[in-house]
Amino acid sequence: MKKKDIVTIVGRGFLSATAHCLPAEQFYKWHRFRKCVSTAFQDLVAQEKDLMQECNIDPRGNNKKKDEERYNKVYAAILDEEARLELPDKIPFEYYKLVYDENRTDKGDVFASFDIEDVMLENLFTQPE
Repeated sequence: MKKKDIVTIVGRGFLSATAHCLPAEQFYKWHRFRKCVSTAFQDLVAQEKDLMQECNIDPRGNNKKKDEERYNKVYAAILDEEARLELPDKIPFEYYKLVYDENRTDKGDVFASFDIEDVMLENLFTQPE
């Protein structure tokens, strides 16, 4: 999984998603995956802050174009790196629809985006037969 995938799923609300519908053995895998993603995201945020400081980027604006261009180029390279995650075994695909439906709310549907669905199906669930 690339670091940009972590940013994508966190930004789409994955960390607030639930999986109460899963049996304990599968829920453990869900919990471990979510913990790995959360930790990787926190590390990425810290790395971004360090990079901003190194590139003299002021989050309120007033930046030199040269500094912003450098920051954007380096940050894009960081996002394209593979995240080093110790992912758990995958959850059988048969549970995906249950988790998907559990996370449909009036405020939105966490897994409705192809971006998050692709990442989840590739990294957390087995491939359908």
